Amino acid sequence: MSEMIVGYQWGDNKAYMCTYSFPNNLDKEEIHLPPNTTLIAPPIVEDNKEAFWSGTKWDIRDKLPLSTHQ
Repeated sequence: MSEMIVGYQWGDNKAYMCTYSFPNNLDKEEIHLPPNTTLIAPPIVEDNKEAFWSGTKWDIRDKLPLSTHQ
């Protein structure tokens, strides 16, 4: 049974989207992450804020408005 790893994913606007569990690649030391995923947990934010991935860490910003495109 392979060890499961928890990653934290962001969407197209870089905002935190969800956690993602995936199996550890046991034949290599390096962990291969799915796209838009980090092993760094996002901070807890207030209701009107959101965590977003800056490229190296999570930052906090005001929530972006939802897109009006369908």
